Amino acid sequence: MNILRQAAAYTLGACFVAVANAQEPLSKEITVDKEIIPQEREASRLFLQPQLMLQSIKTKKLNWTDRAVMAPVTPGITVLPPSQYASTIERSTQRGYIDVGYFPTFQLGASAGYRFVDTATSRIGAWMQYNGSQYDRNNLYGIKPTYKDHTLTVGADLHHEFEGIGIISANLGYGLNSLWYPVFGYDGLGDIGIDNAFTQTANRFGIGVNWDSTFGSLDITAGVNYGFFGFSKPYTGWDIKALQNNSFSINAGASYRLSDKSSIGADIKYSSTSFSEHIGMTLTDRYEFKGVPMASNSYGVVDLHPYFLSRGEHYAARLGVELSAQTGATSGVNIGPDVRLDWMPSQQFSLYAQVQAGYVTLNNLGSMMDRNHYINPSIDYLPTRMKGQLEFGFVIGPFSGASFEAWGGIGSYDNANIPILYENGYPVNTADFYLHTLGMYAPMEFKSINYGVAFNYNYRDIMRLRVSYEGAPQEHDSGYLAWQDRAKSDLSASVTVTPIKPLDFTLGYRIRSDRAVMTVRTESAEIFKGYVYSMTDLGNVNSLDFSASYRLNDKLTIWANAENLLGKKWQLTYGVPNIGITGLVGIGYKF
Repeated sequence: MNILRQAAAYTLGACFVAVANAQEPLSKEITVDKEIIPQEREASRLFLQPQLMLQSIKTKKLNWTDRAVMAPVTPGITVLPPSQYASTIERSTQRGYIDVGYFPTFQLGASAGYRFVDTATSRIGAWMQYNGSQYDRNNLYGIKPTYKDHTLTVGADLHHEFEGIGIISANLGYGLNSLWYPVFGYDGLGDIGIDNAFTQTANRFGIGVNWDSTFGSLDITAGVNYGFFGFSKPYTGWDIKALQNNSFSINAGASYRLSDKSSIGADIKYSSTSFSEHIGMTLTDRYEFKGVPMASNSYGVVDLHPYFLSRGEHYAARLGVELSAQTGATSGVNIGPDVRLDWMPSQQFSLYAQVQAGYVTLNNLGSMMDRNHYINPSIDYLPTRMKGQLEFGFVIGPFSGASFEAWGGIGSYDNANIPILYENGYPVNTADFYLHTLGMYAPMEFKSINYGVAFNYNYRDIMRLRVSYEGAPQEHDSGYLAWQDRAKSDLSASVTVTPIKPLDFTLGYRIRSDRAVMTVRTESAEIFKGYVYSMTDLGNVNSLDFSASYRLNDKLTIWANAENLLGKKWQLTYGVPNIGITGLVGIGYKF
């Protein structure tokens, strides 16, 4: 989950490894200037667990970047598009890696990968990862079930360069997730319990192929991707088959370099996602929400994105337009700007601003479960449309290793998927009847607002310090869309010390305040009218974390993570408590 990256990472296990990634899914966010020669990265240990995201692979030459703002490495795992390898670059002799970590009572992570073919022009490899979590802990109702979450993923990838023609990349992967799914509800007499809880499994498969070629100043790319996601069981009590989801995309793009400092280009892409028979929520004559089976449907979007890129000594600019047309169960045409400007008057100051609108995101089951394992397994998700978004920020420094950052953003969205609880409050037999539905999301108009500041300090290669604060409002129709727990603020500090070259220590502390889920209470028999909104508390994250690693040699590393050392309690999502003190202790070996 994006929200509790550290506190929840080993509690629920990773949400499936990225199918589009290579077997070494490690990277960091960087700014690459055209003078920099890309170097191949060796396999190294996973500190955090990656996610399966079925998206297109885009292979690009690292000519230059339109992002000129210095950014620190974040604790998420992302993967840079693979760069084109030159025959003069020295290749690593280490083709594989194994990482294994364990923590009582049961937290287990194991990852391995190997490149079977590894030449100057070809790479063929495979990888696997297992993450398991099992613990007993009282929830907010005093019930103490056993929470289980197990994930196994395997995949393979291919990369081959045809000299003077282009590069082909292909990948496929399979993921299996099994977890215990609680179902909460009142019995009509004021008592709450876990009714009809069940073990849920989800199967995921993805395959993708991409082609990238360069002819003089012209770069061309094309790709096709397919993904499948299917639950084994529907939501309890609903007479419907398990929900399945198919996703497909095909894309093409071209970029022409007008000079060393400017280029023009355009990308076009068609994406679709389809759902089998699913559930729609409606009101009955007793003023209760009820799930009603609905026919299968599909959503699609065609994107056309022309742009112009320019860069000078003190500026970088991207001037583009987003054109999109929705098809299927939803329809409409959108047009909006895609503009980013960076100004760097000196090496110690940079300022940026970005305006976007018109983008449509298809919400499939895989992307939703990457946010939250406890999504409702019988409901589909409408596409989200970005009506408009503005982001801005600046960086001052570094001065003697110190730098200061500030940023903010505001955006407006249609059909933003917001986690909610439905609550029915009409009298039934003189007793109030309630129904809390776990894993429900409401598509609604939403205003996304966030702002933050950070201080960084690096003392040579010995110490790195970062302190940051980020905030957002908390109304039923406004907040920070990326924060699914609707927090108002996030304060974090971390310091990494390297007393000797092979040894690293990291100590971090995080307070994530006013976390909540929106509760929607029906006060009218007229559907979707007469709602009363409130916030149900999820508890503050108050986590002290520690990690250490020691590289015995170029191949062997021992490491340990300990999280939530204060043993504080909060809910990961409504009704699901965090694990308490957790972590992993393990070894990493490259060969």
